[in-house]
Amino acid sequence: MLLKNKNLYIVLFVGILVMIVIGTLIYRERSNPNDSINASDKLISGEVSDQISQKQFYTWNVYWDQDSSQSELLTLGEQVTSLSHFAAYFDSETNLFIPDNVTSFYEYILSNEINSDYDHYLTFVNDKMNSDGSSSLKDKALLKELLSKGTNRKQHIEDIVELTQKGQFDGIEVDYEAIKDDLELWDSFVLFIQELYAVAQDKNLKVRVLFEPSAPLEALDLPTGPEYVMMCYNLFGIGTDPGPKANKDFIIKMVQKMKTIQSPTTFALATGGFDWQDDTVVALTEVQAEELRISYDEEAYRDENSQYLVFNYTDESGQEHEVWYADSVTLDFLMNVATQEGAEFFALWRLGGNNHSFDELDKNDE
Repeated sequence: MLLKNKNLYIVLFVGILVMIVIGTLIYRERSNPNDSINASDKLISGEVSDQISQKQFYTWNVYWDQDSSQSELLTLGEQVTSLSHFAAYFDSETNLFIPDNVTSFYEYILSNEINSDYDHYLTFVNDKMNSDGSSSLKDKALLKELLSKGTNRKQHIEDIVELTQKGQFDGIEVDYEAIKDDLELWDSFVLFIQELYAVAQDKNLKVRVLFEPSAPLEALDLPTGPEYVMMCYNLFGIGTDPGPKANKDFIIKMVQKMKTIQSPTTFALATGGFDWQDDTVVALTEVQAEELRISYDEEAYRDENSQYLVFNYTDESGQEHEVWYADSVTLDFLMNVATQEGAEFFALWRLGGNNHSFDELDKNDE
Protein backbone atom coordinates (compact mmCIF):
# COMPACT_ATOMS: atom_id res chain seq x y z
CA MET A 1 0.00 0.00 0.00
CA LEU A 2 2.81 2.40 0.91
CA LEU A 3 4.63 1.54 -2.31
CA LYS A 4 1.50 2.17 -4.37
CA ASN A 5 0.99 5.62 -2.73
CA LYS A 6 4.66 6.41 -3.27
CA ASN A 7 4.35 5.63 -6.98
CA LEU A 8 1.25 7.82 -7.17
CA TYR A 9 3.13 10.75 -5.59
CA ILE A 10 5.97 10.30 -8.04
CA VAL A 11 3.57 10.39 -11.01
CA LEU A 12 1.87 13.53 -9.67
CA PHE A 13 5.23 15.23 -9.04
CA VAL A 14 6.49 14.45 -12.54
CA GLY A 15 3.22 15.69 -14.07
CA ILE A 16 3.41 18.98 -12.20
CA LEU A 17 7.07 19.39 -13.18
CA VAL A 18 6.25 18.84 -16.87
CA MET A 19 3.47 21.44 -16.71
CA ILE A 20 5.85 23.98 -15.15
CA VAL A 21 8.47 23.40 -17.86
CA ILE A 22 5.90 23.72 -20.66
CA GLY A 23 4.50 26.89 -19.10
CA THR A 24 7.98 28.38 -18.83
CA LEU A 25 8.74 27.65 -22.47
CA ILE A 26 5.47 29.24 -23.59
CA TYR A 27 6.16 32.33 -21.49
CA ARG A 28 9.66 32.68 -22.91
CA GLU A 29 8.37 32.37 -26.45
CA ARG A 30 5.75 35.05 -25.92
CA SER A 31 7.97 37.47 -24.04
CA ASN A 32 11.12 37.29 -26.19
CA PRO A 33 12.41 40.91 -26.38
CA ASN A 34 14.52 40.22 -29.45
CA ASP A 35 11.70 39.86 -31.98
CA SER A 36 13.00 39.87 -35.54
CA ILE A 37 11.36 40.72 -38.82
CA ASN A 38 12.02 38.75 -41.97
CA ALA A 39 12.21 39.98 -45.54
CA SER A 40 8.54 39.24 -46.19
CA ASP A 41 7.67 41.96 -43.65
CA LYS A 42 6.12 39.65 -41.03
CA LEU A 43 6.80 39.40 -37.31
CA ILE A 44 8.61 36.12 -36.66
CA SER A 45 7.71 36.05 -32.97
CA GLY A 46 6.12 38.26 -30.35
CA GLU A 47 3.04 40.41 -30.50
CA VAL A 48 2.71 44.12 -31.24
CA SER A 49 1.69 45.74 -27.96
CA ASP A 50 -1.54 47.70 -27.99
CA GLN A 51 -0.55 50.02 -25.12
CA ILE A 52 0.35 52.87 -27.47
CA SER A 53 -3.14 52.77 -28.95
CA GLN A 54 -4.35 53.93 -25.53
CA LYS A 55 -1.97 56.91 -25.51
CA GLN A 56 -2.82 60.37 -26.73
CA PHE A 57 -0.23 62.73 -28.12
CA TYR A 58 0.25 65.76 -30.28
CA THR A 59 2.23 65.66 -33.50
CA TRP A 60 3.76 67.83 -36.21
CA ASN A 61 3.02 68.36 -39.88
CA VAL A 62 6.17 69.52 -41.71
CA TYR A 63 6.18 71.64 -44.86
CA TRP A 64 8.66 69.44 -46.77
CA ASP A 65 6.88 66.09 -46.38
CA GLN A 66 3.10 66.13 -46.52
CA ASP A 67 2.29 63.29 -48.91
CA SER A 68 0.88 60.99 -46.22
CA SER A 69 0.02 63.54 -43.50
CA GLN A 70 -3.70 63.55 -44.21
CA SER A 71 -4.05 59.75 -44.22
CA GLU A 72 -1.96 59.43 -41.05
CA LEU A 73 -4.10 62.00 -39.25
CA LEU A 74 -7.23 60.09 -40.23
CA THR A 75 -5.66 56.81 -39.07
CA LEU A 76 -4.65 58.23 -35.69
CA GLY A 77 -8.05 59.87 -35.18
CA GLU A 78 -8.78 60.87 -31.59
CA GLN A 79 -5.32 59.86 -30.40
CA VAL A 80 -4.08 63.25 -31.65
CA THR A 81 -4.65 65.97 -29.06
CA SER A 82 -3.29 68.87 -31.12
CA LEU A 83 -1.36 69.51 -34.32
CA SER A 84 1.71 71.70 -34.71
CA HIS A 85 2.28 73.20 -38.15
CA PHE A 86 6.00 73.27 -38.85
CA ALA A 87 7.11 75.95 -39.34
CA ALA A 88 7.31 79.73 -39.58
CA TYR A 89 10.85 81.02 -40.07
CA PHE A 90 12.76 84.08 -41.34
CA ASP A 91 13.53 85.51 -44.78
CA SER A 92 16.81 87.22 -45.66
CA GLU A 93 15.49 90.50 -44.21
CA THR A 94 14.69 88.78 -40.87
CA ASN A 95 10.96 88.94 -41.48
CA LEU A 96 8.83 86.02 -40.30
CA PHE A 97 6.81 84.12 -42.89
CA ILE A 98 4.84 80.89 -43.22
CA PRO A 99 5.70 78.57 -46.14
CA ASP A 100 2.86 78.14 -48.63
CA ASN A 101 2.73 74.37 -47.98
CA VAL A 102 2.00 74.98 -44.29
CA THR A 103 -0.77 77.46 -45.05
CA SER A 104 -2.42 75.34 -47.74
CA PHE A 105 -2.40 72.19 -45.59
CA TYR A 106 -3.97 74.02 -42.65
CA GLU A 107 -6.60 75.61 -44.88
CA TYR A 108 -7.41 72.18 -46.30
CA ILE A 109 -7.87 70.72 -42.82
CA LEU A 110 -10.15 73.55 -41.75
CA SER A 111 -12.23 73.54 -44.94
CA ASN A 112 -12.75 69.77 -44.75
CA GLU A 113 -13.29 69.74 -40.96
CA ILE A 114 -10.61 67.07 -40.50
CA ASN A 115 -10.16 66.74 -36.73
CA SER A 116 -10.96 70.44 -36.39
CA ASP A 117 -11.93 70.00 -32.73
CA TYR A 118 -8.34 70.04 -31.44
CA ASP A 119 -5.92 72.96 -31.18
CA HIS A 120 -3.60 73.95 -33.99
CA TYR A 121 -0.22 75.50 -33.14
CA LEU A 122 2.11 77.44 -35.40
CA THR A 123 5.73 76.44 -34.75
CA PHE A 124 8.44 79.12 -34.88
CA VAL A 125 12.05 78.10 -35.54
CA ASN A 126 15.31 80.04 -35.70
CA ASP A 127 16.02 79.16 -39.33
CA LYS A 128 16.81 81.93 -41.81
CA MET A 129 16.92 82.15 -45.59
CA ASN A 130 20.01 83.88 -46.96
CA SER A 131 20.00 86.32 -49.88
CA ASP A 132 21.90 83.79 -52.04
CA GLY A 133 19.12 81.21 -51.59
CA SER A 134 20.91 79.11 -48.98
CA SER A 135 19.63 78.66 -45.42
CA SER A 136 21.09 79.15 -41.96
CA LEU A 137 19.52 76.51 -39.71
CA LYS A 138 19.27 76.87 -35.93
CA ASP A 139 20.84 80.32 -36.21
CA LYS A 140 22.17 81.35 -32.80
CA ALA A 141 23.23 84.82 -33.99
CA LEU A 142 19.65 85.42 -35.10
CA LEU A 143 18.39 84.62 -31.60
CA LYS A 144 20.85 87.04 -30.04
CA GLU A 145 19.62 89.76 -32.39
CA LEU A 146 15.96 89.05 -31.60
CA LEU A 147 16.10 88.38 -27.85
CA SER A 148 18.99 90.25 -26.22
CA LYS A 149 17.36 93.69 -26.12
CA GLY A 150 13.94 94.45 -24.64
CA THR A 151 12.83 96.52 -27.64
CA ASN A 152 13.79 93.72 -30.04
CA ARG A 153 11.97 91.12 -27.94
CA LYS A 154 8.85 93.27 -27.88
CA GLN A 155 8.86 93.66 -31.66
CA HIS A 156 9.54 89.96 -32.16
CA ILE A 157 6.64 89.03 -29.90
CA GLU A 158 4.32 91.38 -31.79
CA ASP A 159 5.39 89.76 -35.08
CA ILE A 160 4.79 86.26 -33.70
CA VAL A 161 1.34 87.09 -32.35
CA GLU A 162 0.33 88.91 -35.53
CA LEU A 163 1.34 86.00 -37.77
CA THR A 164 -0.37 83.47 -35.49
CA GLN A 165 -3.63 85.40 -35.39
CA LYS A 166 -3.57 86.12 -39.11
CA GLY A 167 -3.24 82.41 -39.81
CA GLN A 168 -6.08 81.61 -37.35
CA PHE A 169 -3.96 79.29 -35.23
CA ASP A 170 -4.88 78.49 -31.62
CA GLY A 171 -1.40 78.54 -30.17
CA ILE A 172 2.27 79.46 -30.50
CA GLU A 173 5.02 76.84 -30.37
CA VAL A 174 8.60 78.07 -29.86
CA ASP A 175 11.34 75.77 -31.17
CA TYR A 176 14.51 77.85 -30.85
CA GLU A 177 17.56 75.60 -30.82
CA ALA A 178 21.38 75.60 -30.59
CA ILE A 179 21.58 77.93 -27.56
CA LYS A 180 23.61 75.19 -25.86
CA ASP A 181 25.58 76.49 -22.85
CA ASP A 182 25.20 80.23 -23.55
CA LEU A 183 23.63 81.17 -20.19
CA GLU A 184 23.42 84.86 -21.12
CA LEU A 185 21.30 84.00 -24.14
CA TRP A 186 19.28 81.58 -22.02
CA ASP A 187 18.47 84.45 -19.64
CA SER A 188 17.21 86.48 -22.60
CA PHE A 189 15.23 83.47 -23.79
CA VAL A 190 13.52 83.10 -20.40
CA LEU A 191 12.54 86.79 -20.46
CA PHE A 192 11.22 86.30 -23.99
CA ILE A 193 9.03 83.36 -22.94
CA GLN A 194 7.74 85.27 -19.92
CA GLU A 195 6.83 88.32 -22.01
CA LEU A 196 5.41 86.23 -24.87
CA TYR A 197 3.18 84.28 -22.51
CA ALA A 198 1.77 87.48 -20.97
CA VAL A 199 0.88 88.89 -24.41
CA ALA A 200 -0.47 85.56 -25.66
CA GLN A 201 -2.76 85.24 -22.64
CA ASP A 202 -4.34 88.59 -23.48
CA LYS A 203 -4.88 87.37 -27.05
CA ASN A 204 -6.32 84.01 -25.93
CA LEU A 205 -3.40 82.14 -27.50
CA LYS A 206 -1.71 79.10 -25.95
CA VAL A 207 2.09 78.86 -25.65
CA ARG A 208 4.27 75.78 -25.97
CA VAL A 209 8.08 75.75 -25.65
CA LEU A 210 10.45 73.02 -26.87
CA PHE A 211 13.80 72.11 -25.32
CA GLU A 212 16.73 70.12 -26.65
CA PRO A 213 18.12 67.44 -24.30
CA SER A 214 21.16 69.64 -23.59
CA ALA A 215 19.10 72.57 -22.25
CA PRO A 216 20.37 73.59 -18.75
CA LEU A 217 16.92 73.47 -17.16
CA GLU A 218 18.29 73.42 -13.62
CA ALA A 219 19.76 76.90 -14.23
CA LEU A 220 16.63 78.44 -15.77
CA ASP A 221 13.89 80.25 -13.85
CA LEU A 222 11.12 79.36 -16.27
CA PRO A 223 7.73 81.07 -15.91
CA THR A 224 4.74 78.91 -15.02
CA GLY A 225 1.93 78.75 -17.53
CA PRO A 226 3.37 77.61 -20.86
CA GLU A 227 3.57 73.94 -21.78
CA TYR A 228 7.18 72.75 -21.87
CA VAL A 229 8.26 69.94 -24.18
CA MET A 230 11.45 67.88 -24.00
CA MET A 231 12.78 66.42 -27.26
CA CYS A 232 13.52 62.85 -26.20
CA TYR A 233 15.53 61.98 -29.29
CA ASN A 234 18.85 62.57 -31.11
CA LEU A 235 20.77 60.37 -28.66
CA PHE A 236 22.33 58.95 -31.83
CA GLY A 237 22.07 60.50 -35.27
CA ILE A 238 24.01 62.79 -37.57
CA GLY A 239 27.59 63.08 -36.34
CA THR A 240 27.49 60.00 -34.08
CA ASP A 241 28.08 56.27 -34.32
CA PRO A 242 25.07 54.07 -35.21
CA GLY A 243 22.41 53.73 -32.53
CA PRO A 244 18.82 54.57 -31.51
CA LYS A 245 17.37 58.07 -31.32
CA ALA A 246 16.44 57.19 -27.74
CA ASN A 247 16.76 54.27 -25.34
CA LYS A 248 15.48 53.34 -21.89
CA ASP A 249 18.25 55.08 -19.93
CA PHE A 250 17.99 58.24 -22.01
CA ILE A 251 14.20 58.45 -21.56
CA ILE A 252 14.52 58.04 -17.78
CA LYS A 253 17.13 60.81 -17.70
CA MET A 254 14.91 63.19 -19.70
CA VAL A 255 11.85 62.58 -17.51
CA GLN A 256 13.88 63.21 -14.36
CA LYS A 257 15.34 66.37 -15.88
CA MET A 258 11.89 67.86 -16.53
CA LYS A 259 10.71 67.34 -12.95
CA THR A 260 12.20 70.70 -11.94
CA ILE A 261 9.59 72.50 -14.06
CA GLN A 262 6.47 73.75 -12.27
CA SER A 263 4.27 73.70 -15.37
CA PRO A 264 2.70 71.13 -17.71
CA THR A 265 5.40 68.98 -19.34
CA THR A 266 5.32 66.84 -22.46
CA PHE A 267 7.81 64.30 -23.81
CA ALA A 268 8.39 64.13 -27.55
CA LEU A 269 9.50 60.90 -29.22
CA ALA A 270 10.67 60.57 -32.82
CA THR A 271 9.57 58.23 -35.55
CA GLY A 272 11.91 56.97 -38.27
CA GLY A 273 15.65 56.52 -37.99
CA PHE A 274 19.00 56.73 -39.77
CA ASP A 275 21.20 54.87 -42.24
CA TRP A 276 24.93 54.96 -41.37
CA GLN A 277 27.69 54.34 -43.90
CA ASP A 278 31.05 55.35 -42.42
CA ASP A 279 30.76 59.13 -41.80
CA THR A 280 27.69 59.53 -44.00
CA VAL A 281 24.35 59.53 -42.17
CA VAL A 282 20.99 59.69 -43.96
CA ALA A 283 17.66 60.26 -42.20
CA LEU A 284 14.93 57.73 -43.01
CA THR A 285 11.23 57.51 -42.32
CA GLU A 286 9.91 54.18 -41.11
CA VAL A 287 8.47 53.43 -44.54
CA GLN A 288 11.79 54.23 -46.24
CA ALA A 289 13.68 52.01 -43.80
CA GLU A 290 11.26 49.13 -44.36
CA GLU A 291 11.46 49.49 -48.13
CA LEU A 292 15.25 49.51 -47.91
CA ARG A 293 15.32 46.39 -45.74
CA ILE A 294 12.98 44.50 -48.05
CA SER A 295 14.85 45.58 -51.19
CA TYR A 296 18.08 44.09 -49.81
CA ASP A 297 16.30 41.01 -48.44
CA GLU A 298 17.65 41.57 -44.93
CA GLU A 299 16.34 40.57 -41.50
CA ALA A 300 15.97 43.07 -38.66
CA TYR A 301 16.40 42.44 -34.95
CA ARG A 302 15.35 44.53 -31.95
CA ASP A 303 17.84 46.29 -29.73
CA GLU A 304 16.86 45.26 -26.19
CA ASN A 305 17.44 48.63 -24.48
CA SER A 306 15.51 50.70 -27.03
CA GLN A 307 13.36 48.24 -29.02
CA TYR A 308 14.60 49.95 -32.20
CA LEU A 309 14.79 47.76 -35.29
CA VAL A 310 18.32 47.23 -36.62
CA PHE A 311 19.66 45.69 -39.82
CA ASN A 312 22.79 45.75 -41.97
CA TYR A 313 23.16 45.63 -45.72
CA THR A 314 25.80 45.98 -48.44
CA ASP A 315 24.94 48.38 -51.26
CA GLU A 316 25.68 47.96 -54.98
CA SER A 317 29.11 49.58 -54.62
CA GLY A 318 30.11 47.20 -51.83
CA GLN A 319 29.68 49.72 -49.00
CA GLU A 320 28.48 48.41 -45.62
CA HIS A 321 25.46 50.15 -44.02
CA GLU A 322 23.82 49.95 -40.59
CA VAL A 323 20.20 51.09 -40.15
CA TRP A 324 18.33 51.85 -36.93
CA TYR A 325 14.64 52.85 -37.00
CA ALA A 326 11.53 52.98 -34.84
CA ASP A 327 8.11 51.41 -35.33
CA SER A 328 4.97 51.15 -33.17
CA VAL A 329 6.60 48.61 -30.84
CA THR A 330 9.52 51.00 -30.28
CA LEU A 331 7.25 53.95 -29.51
CA ASP A 332 5.12 51.80 -27.21
CA PHE A 333 8.19 50.67 -25.27
CA LEU A 334 9.63 54.17 -24.86
CA MET A 335 6.27 55.65 -23.85
CA ASN A 336 5.84 52.97 -21.22
CA VAL A 337 9.32 53.65 -19.83
CA ALA A 338 8.49 57.35 -19.57
CA THR A 339 5.10 56.64 -18.02
CA GLN A 340 6.68 54.49 -15.31
CA GLU A 341 8.91 57.47 -14.45
CA GLY A 342 5.89 59.77 -14.10
CA ALA A 343 5.42 61.18 -17.61
CA GLU A 344 1.81 61.85 -18.59
CA PHE A 345 1.81 63.70 -21.90
CA PHE A 346 3.51 62.82 -25.17
CA ALA A 347 4.25 64.10 -28.65
CA LEU A 348 5.42 62.31 -31.80
CA TRP A 349 7.83 63.91 -34.23
CA ARG A 350 6.41 63.71 -36.94
CA LEU A 351 3.75 62.94 -39.56
CA GLY A 352 5.05 61.54 -42.84
CA GLY A 353 6.35 58.10 -43.75
CA ASN A 354 4.74 56.29 -40.81
CA ASN A 355 1.91 54.48 -42.55
CA HIS A 356 3.02 50.99 -41.51
CA SER A 357 3.42 51.92 -37.86
CA PHE A 358 0.25 53.98 -37.69
CA ASP A 359 -1.72 51.23 -39.44
CA GLU A 360 -0.57 48.88 -36.67
CA LEU A 361 -1.72 51.37 -34.05
CA ASP A 362 -5.08 51.59 -35.74
CA LYS A 363 -5.44 47.79 -35.74
CA ASN A 364 -4.52 47.62 -32.08
CA ASP A 365 -7.20 50.17 -31.24
CA GLU A 366 -10.03 48.23 -32.85
